[in-house]
Amino acid sequence: TAWKKKYEDSDRDEIARQFLFIFNNFIARNAALRINVNEEQYDQLYRVADGVDDITPEIFDSSIELVLRNMRDNSWPRFRETVLYKKHYMRTDSNSIGRSRGVSYTDELGISL
Repeated sequence: TAWKKKYEDSDRDEIARQFLFIFNNFIARNAALRINVNEEQYDQLYRVADGVDDITPEIFDSSIELVLRNMRDNSWPRFRETVLYKKHYMRTDSNSIGRSRGVSYTDELGISL
């Protein structure tokens, strides 16, 4: 992930700044763009933000996996039922080709779990 690459290439202060940026914008309970992860993941990330636990290259792995699963299992199937999807995507040949080859939703989204 981009986080792991940034982690490898940055000093501790930059890593902390990047972690707090991601945490404050996407994880914190009052984040404007809050993602949907479970309480265990919130607790783990809050412990890091509070300085109780260390920042690691793997800190966001379980959150990323859960967000991708939620997209695959919830958001993407619901989106496929919308008028927007049916109007624009269904009329392209690439969708019928993907279905005929047995491509899954995660394949269409470029997600590997």
